[in-house]
Amino acid sequence: MMAKPQKILLAFDFDHTILDGNSDVQVQKLHNGPLPDAVTKLYSGRDWNHYMAAVFDLLHRQNISAEDIRQNILSLSLVSGMKELFDHLRQDIFEVIIISDANYQFIDWHLRENQFDEFIAQIYSNPAKFDENGKLNLEFYHRQNWCDLCSKNLCKGSVLEKHVAQRKSSGTSYSRIFYIGDGNNDYCPSLRLAEKDCVFPRIGYALHRRIQENTSKVKAQVVPWKTASTIMEAVTSST
Repeated sequence: MMAKPQKILLAFDFDHTILDGNSDVQVQKLHNGPLPDAVTKLYSGRDWNHYMAAVFDLLHRQNISAEDIRQNILSLSLVSGMKELFDHLRQDIFEVIIISDANYQFIDWHLRENQFDEFIAQIYSNPAKFDENGKLNLEFYHRQNWCDLCSKNLCKGSVLEKHVAQRKSSGTSYSRIFYIGDGNNDYCPSLRLAEKDCVFPRIGYALHRRIQENTSKVKAQVVPWKTASTIMEAVTSST
């Protein structure tokens, strides 16, 4: 049997990467005034989900509807050049996945709004669903204790490696992996890339600073970016 042609895998973060903003921060603007102490005390850099679950509970008690939240999230713009990049990535040689510590519902809304949902191979994010009362319930993607670089509910590096292994077992391999992100939790998957791969840290954000401080630890080519046109240039030159 003839082997399948290799693909190029592009793994994207969501907030501050596909979107030019943070969806979890954006949705908090629906609350009138400062968040109560009972909610803010739950804030933790490595346990964000408990905090956001309390935010969604608060919004529900204030009668903020699912449509209110949807319109609020869709008000965030795509990063400059991202629509053109995603349209280019519809070609068969590319496979696109999203690995995000936001939530599935917010990501799905934006993908459908921009008609990107048709070709995204997989979304790895925290499950979120509105119940019959209109409350958005948030779950952990998984619970992990093996990676101090990522949040307790999502180790992005292990998710990336598992995706590659699962696709290999089904006959699909990748000539290169491009990882595009901005945050501290994007550092873990960056460390798992090979020399042939490429990591795109957004300039001015935590991932870029982290890589600059640890250049010898990252094997992949590093391409800092401000707009998606830089990513487009790298993608087109690799095919």
